Amino acid sequence: MKIIPSLKKRAKVIAVISLLAFTVSFAACGPFKAPTDAAKAFMAELRTDPGAAYDHASDGFRTSGTKDEFLSFLEVYPEMTQVADSSFNNWSIENDVAVLRGTLTFDDGTTSPIEFTLQKINGTWLVSKFDLSPAPLEDEE
Repeated sequence: MKIIPSLKKRAKVIAVISLLAFTVSFAACGPFKAPTDAAKAFMAELRTDPGAAYDHASDGFRTSGTKDEFLSFLEVYPEMTQVADSSFNNWSIENDVAVLRGTLTFDDGTTSPIEFTLQKINGTWLVSKFDLSPAPLEDEE
């Protein structure tokens, strides 16, 4: 009799692992790959050439402040130039606007929530804003 519960437990574990694998592969290869890659490229550029990151952002991003203001922002929040890793666990795309929510891990091991908004312009995803203090999602409250 103990064999049947054991099989049920294994089936549940396999189902959970399969669902996680599907979710990861969907995010890596699905419609969210391009905006995720664009957000990661923006963060990589912040590390090496913050001025170029500003230049490669959307017009909306650039009209919210000058390049000098953006570089001054990075002096106040230098951790944005020290992102070691990022992971996104919530995505949406509507009318060529993508919103990615997740976590940044900095060089010193600390983490921060992040929300990127990207806009698809002429087939290219560009960062239009990012928020280090995003409001919680309904299911996070």
